Amino acid sequence: MIISGLVFTVTGVYCFIKLGSPWASVSFVPGVVMIVTGLGNSLSWLVSRRSKGAAGWVFSSGLLSVILGALVLLYPFPTDLTVTIVFGMWTLIAGIHWLISAIERKGFGRHRFVVGIAGLLAVCVGIFGFVHPLFLTLALTAVLGIIFIMRGVGDLVAGLAMNGGRL
Repeated sequence: MIISGLVFTVTGVYCFIKLGSPWASVSFVPGVVMIVTGLGNSLSWLVSRRSKGAAGWVFSSGLLSVILGALVLLYPFPTDLTVTIVFGMWTLIAGIHWLISAIERKGFGRHRFVVGIAGLLAVCVGIFGFVHPLFLTLALTAVLGIIFIMRGVGDLVAGLAMNGGRL
């Protein structure tokens, strides 16, 4: 989770660096990152599936990331509207995962509140992507940068909380 958080955050910064670039020239990096971190989350589920809590959500979030990342790589020329809806769905699922983790994992301690707030924000951004996809397409790369940074910070905080606050 910590590595996933760092990779997502760096990818978000990459999206801001590429502002104004056509989506087809930017989509490769987020697609690969989604697949790699999705595989990492799924593998972490295999390792920790005996622990209580939201382990099933870790696997489903990882699987969804792999599927959506593959779609981004296979179809780099979709309309901006489709990309916004896909990333909105991805962010919504991640937010639900963080909310459930914050509620179920008492071991998160002081990080529990931060994970819950990150989850709530991600759910709001995901829903906004469904309700107002045309608005989000106006600055697609910037919105994706924000989504990736949010996902990265959320995964980083969750990973640190799972690891007792240590890197």
